[in-house]
Amino acid sequence: MFGPQFSSRQRKVTVFGNAMVGVTNTRTFGSTPNATYYEDLIRHNSLSLGVGGGVDFKWKTKISLRLFQFEYVPTRRGGEWVSTYMVSTGIVFNKVRF
Repeated sequence: MFGPQFSSRQRKVTVFGNAMVGVTNTRTFGSTPNATYYEDLIRHNSLSLGVGGGVDFKWKTKISLRLFQFEYVPTRRGGEWVSTYMVSTGIVFNKVRF
């Protein structure tokens, strides 16, 4: 997925949001009768959209803590929209500016 990300940087906190579009590849695995391995039974490429945002807290000069990031990703599958929500946290390594 790709798209723009907008950020508002303060001294210690960065708030960001994004809007994305892309393609999702979904695979269904299973086995057929008389098969000794799992194989791809169904493959789907679907349109996906994404909107989200989050907050980073600057801890050190080159390290920030991602307090949270929330993403809403609706995907078009079989003529219907399927919604997926993601929440994450982590560590961000900031690039050095010259």
